[in-house]
Amino acid sequence: MIQTLPIDNRADFRAWLAAHHDSGQECRLLLKRGRPVDDGRFYYLDAVEEALRFGWIDSTLKLVDGLRL
Repeated sequence: MIQTLPIDNRADFRAWLAAHHDSGQECRLLLKRGRPVDDGRFYYLDAVEEALRFGWIDSTLKLVDGLRL
């Protein structure tokens, strides 16, 4: 079972990827959709940029409690 990572910012995700990019196969994050703004929230596009730096790609949108967030 893949669990959602308790990561809510870009720097923490980068650190997780640095430690797990070559051993992990997938991860899930709860992210804000839309164009990133400086409001202290972790945005989808920021996560994608970080993942791409480590050779990971975004592939599947998942629902949370039946809702697309």
